[in-house]
Amino acid sequence: MVGQTHRQQLAGEAFKMSGEIFFDRRFMPEDRRATPDGSCTDPECDCCRRLADIAECSLGIAERSLGLAERLAGIAEGSLGAAERLAGIASELAGERASLEEGTRRLQEERAALAGDNERLSRANKKLNAENNGIKRTKTVPGTDRTSSGRPGRRPGCKPTINRRPSEIDREETVDVTTCPDGHPLSEKVSDSYTKVVRFTHVRHENVLFTVNRRWCPTCKGLVSARPPGIRKYARRSSNHQATLVSLHTNGLSHGKAAEFSGDALKCSVSRSTSFRDKMAVSRKMVPEHNDIAKKILSEPFLHCDELWWPVVGSNGGAAMVALGEKACLVMVVDSATIKRVKEMIPGYQGTIIQDSKTIWLHGSPNHQLCMWHQHRLYKKDLGDGNPKGDALRFVSAMDRITLDHYRADRITDRHTREVAARCLERLRSELVHRPWGGEPCGRKGCGPEGCGNCSLDEDGRKTINRHIKRHRREGYFYTTHLDHPEIGPDNNPVERVNRKFVAIRSDGGGNRSADGMEANSVLFTIMATDRINGTSFFDHLVRASSGDG
Repeated sequence: MVGQTHRQQLAGEAFKMSGEIFFDRRFMPEDRRATPDGSCTDPECDCCRRLADIAECSLGIAERSLGLAERLAGIAEGSLGAAERLAGIASELAGERASLEEGTRRLQEERAALAGDNERLSRANKKLNAENNGIKRTKTVPGTDRTSSGRPGRRPGCKPTINRRPSEIDREETVDVTTCPDGHPLSEKVSDSYTKVVRFTHVRHENVLFTVNRRWCPTCKGLVSARPPGIRKYARRSSNHQATLVSLHTNGLSHGKAAEFSGDALKCSVSRSTSFRDKMAVSRKMVPEHNDIAKKILSEPFLHCDELWWPVVGSNGGAAMVALGEKACLVMVVDSATIKRVKEMIPGYQGTIIQDSKTIWLHGSPNHQLCMWHQHRLYKKDLGDGNPKGDALRFVSAMDRITLDHYRADRITDRHTREVAARCLERLRSELVHRPWGGEPCGRKGCGPEGCGNCSLDEDGRKTINRHIKRHRREGYFYTTHLDHPEIGPDNNPVERVNRKFVAIRSDGGGNRSADGMEANSVLFTIMATDRINGTSFFDHLVRASSGDG
């Protein structure tokens, strides 16, 4: 074997080197160095005996090393064989797995084909039974091979309604029809009839058995049934009716009140579940327009952002977040207003956000403008409700005067003068905030060890000064943005006017009970606010969406 031969050569070289070291002249005694070959003249020399013993030990070590090398070579050969066997087993398992996957795929395809055949045969069987028995007429849904009956059936999962006929009938009547809904004359022969019991409770309780006749219309090619008095027809699923229900709900009525108004005013029977389904259906059709508005908002140079509390079942922090631009408005109804929701609403926005003191909006963009009227309200609240005294009163009053100066500076038309006014207001506010307070002297001329009347600010027990200083450190960079950019106003009033509409809806709408309802309201509120900005009709928009015209 090649490995064993190589190890034998190494052992021999090691033995040879050890012998050369032991027989080197430098390690010999003085009496042995005299001879040319280094041999010893004394036959009983201790050095010679020791060298012989060392040589024997080296030879034994070399033999043991050679044996160990042979055993290692055997172990390596065994490991190589085991690895080859494992590789063969792995390749066999891979082949079996591929064959099993192929068989599973074929079985799935066969199962899908059998399911399709079963469904087609079931539909054909239902159609054949209906045609043979003559119980009901079937029609084919346009664009598909699916058939459905003329009257809607019971929804899956709903219990059947059992209408028990009263045991006593007060009177009997026959109702007939002469023209179809389109005004065409009907056949003189009655095709068939059915009976219907109606219970009247307006004046006195009585049960009336109506015999309802049905006649054939030659023009429309269909049977026309008479309608007994006191029975309202079902709501026609037209685009105008859907748009009306959705418009009623988005204008502040709950689903129950919208259905009740529709039944009384439009003379058609609907339920609040029908109103909810119409809302979901119309909102799904308007999702592409909502996505376009969301993309358009990101290109706006500035946004007026605000939030209002929105009731959501199962959450105490529901909110409706509004981002208003020049030509579009984006509304997002969420279960809680957080930084994550802001980043989802306006991802990567780089424009200027005009906002109140809500800190979540500070993470929506690097550029901001704080609403100065909101700041004035905060100072006014501290001056009225808090009733500060002494230094706290002077501090809050000075901050309020500086805040109102922003409105006076906003009337300046010259750009350079506006920038100078912005720097002056920043300096006044900074000097007031960074002035030493709590009894520490400011160190200016005329200020003694006990301070002066302008620098020594003492707290009033409610930490009013400290609270406003912390707010300035967080928001003080965004007070004068409107002076550097004249197109931005100093307040957030435009979005507050938009929120008035949503507050009216919130007062009677009942909020949301599910995530689907929040998503639908986000879409509808966005379209409604955008149409209001652009001066278009939201109802016409709903009619086009419900009819499929876009």
